[in-house]
Amino acid sequence: MSDKYSKILRSFIEDHDLKKDDFIFYQYAKNKKSSPCPEQTFRRQANFYCRLYNDKFHFHMLRKSTVTKLHDKSIHLEDIKKYVGHTSSNITKNIYLQQSKEKIDTILKVLDETIENIE
Repeated sequence: MSDKYSKILRSFIEDHDLKKDDFIFYQYAKNKKSSPCPEQTFRRQANFYCRLYNDKFHFHMLRKSTVTKLHDKSIHLEDIKKYVGHTSSNITKNIYLQQSKEKIDTILKVLDETIENIE
């Protein structure tokens, strides 16, 4: 986690007087911060804080980058699917899995070497 994002997260925790056992994104219930918030509330809060980090950044990007990073580390697609909570590995593969910069660089390097060997 970058220093900038860590500062934003720490600020959120301090601003909301969260304790060790509190949820970061919680639902108010009789002044208790110990029940998780509904998904829509979570998305709204998460996107708000993500945009503090970068105005073009939204929370869902973390999901895509997580799937891509796990796949790049040779984690099986079926395991990634279960981790992110998808019912189908096709959803994980076709919507969330992206080509990482590292993979693209590797592909280009192999192609460059192949072309050099032809000459």
